[in-house]
Amino acid sequence: MVTEVRQRVAREQHGRRGRTIDPAWAHRRMLLSAGDRLTPAQLVRLGRVLAADDPTDEIGAAWAVKELLRQLLNERDPDRIRHRLWRFYDAAARVDLPEATRLAQTIETWWPHIQVFLPDAMADLVRDVQVSTARAVFVCSHNSARSQLAAALWCVRSSIPATSAGTEPAAHVHPDAVAAARRHQLTLPTRRPVHINNVLAHGDLLVAVCDAAHEHLGADVPPRLHWSVPDPVRVGTEDAFERAYVDLEDRVGRLAEAITLN
Repeated sequence: MVTEVRQRVAREQHGRRGRTIDPAWAHRRMLLSAGDRLTPAQLVRLGRVLAADDPTDEIGAAWAVKELLRQLLNERDPDRIRHRLWRFYDAAARVDLPEATRLAQTIETWWPHIQVFLPDAMADLVRDVQVSTARAVFVCSHNSARSQLAAALWCVRSSIPATSAGTEPAAHVHPDAVAAARRHQLTLPTRRPVHINNVLAHGDLLVAVCDAAHEHLGADVPPRLHWSVPDPVRVGTEDAFERAYVDLEDRVGRLAEAITLN
């Protein structure tokens, strides 16, 4: 949603697509990052970017709505979940952006299923929710680490087929992802990264395991589920890949219990 707004603002302001000379385009990945993971210096830089390249305050408004949704999906307390859901809907209505309206409509449509992914504190609210699918497709930006591990974990937890893909596939699977899979006796189902356009089929359950891929997919791709899993490749340590593995193992396990074969 943030990417859609940024692209529209660039077209309306410059009469063209964003370029490297445009602050918002140059800092597009920062706009997709979780606010609480930005350093104080990065937050100051983000403010300067918006002041310089967001004359209508629409990009900043979209970023704020995105942050409210991210906070909602990371909340654990049932009462606070309900409160954060209301805040998200209220903010999406107040900013009056077509992209935010579509996002709110998607969340409203999928909310019973989205609850499946919320932490264990929501178990009493989602125990009767089930989704059916023919295949699970996990996607991240480069299909080199998180989506590969998620698909491998799924194949262990569920009999439903699974695969992975990327919005901007890398040349190869990251060696540290391969090493993490071996440590946990996992077999990566995809030998080399592939583009989502070459994988996605009607009836697939699409799970975006990173913020950038979720935003990159845009409105043209059918509604999907979104997990904000930090990119271990950026950190580049064994611990970072282990944290990603543990995070994915928990999410995949809870999801697999709620999905049935279509």
